[in-house]
Amino acid sequence: MTKSLILSALLCSGLAANAADRDGLNEPSSTPAVETVPLSSDSFNVAEILTPVDPNLDKVEHADDEYFRALGTLIDDPIFAMTNYGSDLVVAQTTFFKSSHGPSSVKRWAGQRWEMMGSFMDNFVSDLVEFEGDLIAGGMFKYVGGTEARRVARWDGENWQPLGSGLNGRVCALVVYKGELVAGGNFTVEGCIKKGMLARWDGSDWQTLGTGWDHPIYALAVYNSELIAAGTFHHENQVHDNCVARLDGDNWIPLGDGKDCSVVAMTEFEDDLLALGSFWPKTGFSPGSLASWNDSLWRPLDSDCSHDVFALAIHRGRLLAGGWFQQAGGIQHSSLASWDGQRWRPLGQ
Repeated sequence: MTKSLILSALLCSGLAANAADRDGLNEPSSTPAVETVPLSSDSFNVAEILTPVDPNLDKVEHADDEYFRALGTLIDDPIFAMTNYGSDLVVAQTTFFKSSHGPSSVKRWAGQRWEMMGSFMDNFVSDLVEFEGDLIAGGMFKYVGGTEARRVARWDGENWQPLGSGLNGRVCALVVYKGELVAGGNFTVEGCIKKGMLARWDGSDWQTLGTGWDHPIYALAVYNSELIAAGTFHHENQVHDNCVARLDGDNWIPLGDGKDCSVVAMTEFEDDLLALGSFWPKTGFSPGSLASWNDSLWRPLDSDCSHDVFALAIHRGRLLAGGWFQQAGGIQHSSLASWDGQRWRPLGQ
């Protein structure tokens, strides 16, 4: 894949996520089992005599590990978007050829295999989000199968449908904020000249949200009940030289000292806001780096993904990254990795 294609793909990616239950696992017994051990005549430890053992704990952990190991199989094309749809993990992938990209597809994990959802899109799918029981896809596509759907489409359980009249430019990020579907990217809405726009879906058409940015918005998230926007922009009205901002009423407020960075995905995880992208040279961040915001400052996490990572999602309590990996945590793998608190671990190995 050429460098220009990698960069064009990097322009649009994102996330929104909810943890799912562990289905199909037995409930733990309310009465702990008792493990007995032989006693020495010389000395013994009371804690060694009666040890409560949850008989299902190992089963739960083993089943969970097996689930995530299976999740990483049979999925070689790069992942540009991920989200939860019900209790299932859903991903968007694009097939690449030597000098160009092919169609994109949305797939759902069906427990033992990945199943394609509907027809192919004719261009990138940059983000996915569940909204009012439907799965929403946004990106650079104009058609799904033979149906026109300008950059935004809705999965109704059987087919992809257009969402209103669509948008006239790239949709890079989707999020649900205060019960409304919000899109960010590089498009215009009637009555607004600027690009790098935010728009909200009013149930029948797209309406402007804010006054627009001077560069595209690549990622959206909701953190502490506030809308967070990120990209390569440098100001929106009163925000200057910052690539991450939060919406406070009608005003955008900088989120930390986010200078000279390009954020491509965000999500909330364990009470922190996580951002993925290329960060400030003075901190030593590099492309594919992960940073955590804890209400006062950004701090780097031990992420050494040195290749293209485009998407974040929380699934069954784990933080997942999607992209086109050649190396994460020093281990070779392809499209999915799981964060263990210190480094990325491949799925499927």
